[in-house]
Parts: sequence; structure tokens; C-alpha cells
Amino acid sequence: MVRKSVGSLREGDQLEEVYQARDKQLRANRHGNLYLQIDLADRTGVINCRMWNAGQSVFSGFDDGDLVKIRGRVQAHQGSLQVIATCVEKSSPEGHDPNEFQAAPDYDADKLLLRANELVRGIANFPLRALGETIL
Repeated sequence: MVRKSVGSLREGDQLEEVYQARDKQLRANRHGNLYLQIDLADRTGVINCRMWNAGQSVFSGFDDGDLVKIRGRVQAHQGSLQVIATCVEKSSPEGHDPNEFQAAPDYDADKLLLRANELVRGIANFPLRALGETIL
């Protein structure tokens, strides 16, 4: 089965997937009921997740940076997508590629290095150009 990445989520999607937990918070709504708010991340992006009526036991069940298994539904809220979870539990990192949860750079490092070399070679002042070439 193909993994549902954050970047591929659409409104109405049902989820049962593993993501990396970031910035978890236990908050109280206006009625004093506790809910869990976390960011779910993978290499394609980050999406906010909320679990209503979550207590301290759910909150303390995992740490920031842990992989968590989420069950829930994707919905739109104030112009952005969010996940409303019915279950959040720590997941074992076994069987998951750690690179799936690292943000992918939005640039090509090789192209940037070539461009930097071009710029350094264009420096007219020899001592500065030599310094730049030494650094690169």
C-alpha cells in the first residue's frame, strides 16, 4: 500500500498513517476541555492535527520527533487543511525509512555550488577570488 504523504492529503481523506510529531501541545478549549495539537510532518510538508478530548495520557505517550500513528480525517479549516484525529499513538521507527520524515530541500545543491563557483571566478580582485576559491 502506498504511503499517504502530507503533500498528497486532500479534504475528506481518511487517514491511518505514520508521521513525525512536531510541536505537540496540550491545550484547553473555551469550555476547559483538553485537546491535543501537534504538527504532523514528512518530507513533503507539515499539517496541523488536533485530537479533541485528549488527556494527559495521550499527550505523554510520545515526544516531539517521535513517529506517531494517526487515525483520523482531513478537513479544511479557515482556508487550510488540518487533521482531526481519533487516535494518536507512538509508532516504532522499524520498517520506516528515516528519510521519509526529513524535509526535502527545495533547491539543487549541485547547481548552487556551480553558481557559487561561477560568481567567485568572476571576482576581479585576485586576493578575494583566491580566498573564495579556497573556501569553495
